[in-house]
Amino acid sequence: MKSIVGWRSLSGLASAAGLLSCTHIPTTVVDVPAEAGRRIGTYALVSLAGVPLPATAGAGTTVISSQLVVAKDGNWTEVEVNESTANGQVTRATRTDAGKWAVQYPSFVLFAGATPLRSGPYGPDSLALTNEKGLKYIYKR
Repeated sequence: MKSIVGWRSLSGLASAAGLLSCTHIPTTVVDVPAEAGRRIGTYALVSLAGVPLPATAGAGTTVISSQLVVAKDGNWTEVEVNESTANGQVTRATRTDAGKWAVQYPSFVLFAGATPLRSGPYGPDSLALTNEKGLKYIYKR
C-alpha cells in the first residue's frame, strides 16, 4: 500500500513538473548600453502637459521652445526660451539646465545631481518624460 501511495505522489509531482515545464514566462532581454547609445542626440520639446508649444508652464510663463541635448559622456543640457508677463509687460528669457542622464530600463532618466528630475519611456526618436509634479514633457528628434 505504501508503494501505491508513494507512486501516486511521485505521479502527481511529475504531472506538476510537466505543467511547469510547459508554462512560458515571457522575458525581455535589453542591452542597456546599446539602448543608452541610441538616446544620444538632440531633441526638441514638442508638447508640455499635453499642449503643443508654445505652452503655459506656470503662472504667467509660456514655454516658446526647448532643446534637449543628450551627450555621449552621460551629460544632458536643456536650453529653454520662455516668456513671462508681469504688469502687462512681456519678458523673454533663456533658461539652461544640465545634469546627468541614464537608461534605467524601461525608463530614460534626467538627473539634477543625484535627484531624478524627469523620467519616463522612450521610443526610437522620442522621450516622454514626467517630472515629480506629474508634468509631462514630450521630446522628438
